[in-house]
Amino acid sequence: MLDQLSTHGLILLVVDQPATIGALPVAVAQASGALVGFLPGLAMRRIADLHPGEAKTDARDAAIIAETARTMPHTLRSIQVADEQVAELSMLCGFDDDLAGQITQVSNRIRGLLTQIHPALERVIGPRLDHPAMLDLLQHYPRHRRR
Repeated sequence: MLDQLSTHGLILLVVDQPATIGALPVAVAQASGALVGFLPGLAMRRIADLHPGEAKTDARDAAIIAETARTMPHTLRSIQVADEQVAELSMLCGFDDDLAGQITQVSNRIRGLLTQIHPALERVIGPRLDHPAMLDLLQHYPRHRRR
């Protein structure tokens, strides 16, 4: 599609989430030689407030982004990232993803153990395991004492 559009002139692709859902279109556009712009979240929210309707939909967001790129190009930020920077950022994002996965695994393991040992206790503290005080309590009172 970008090759077909390039016969009509210079292409500008504008995204509002360049690192997540917009990463693939950004990479494809950059590889094809298109200009890539980014509409920061704060600017997007402020501009969206000027348009009728309050429902957040992809179609509404796309229309707002397109109109903003056409009428207010000064609000856009250029995305020009070197391959080395992309590799470094991908590696850092991978570390974050790994850590998030490990946190989920540990939380699930603690919940599973609590369910086996003391189901009522798991029902009470299970949903609150992400609170820092909960880990302190579990470390301070490691076992259930019966009298």
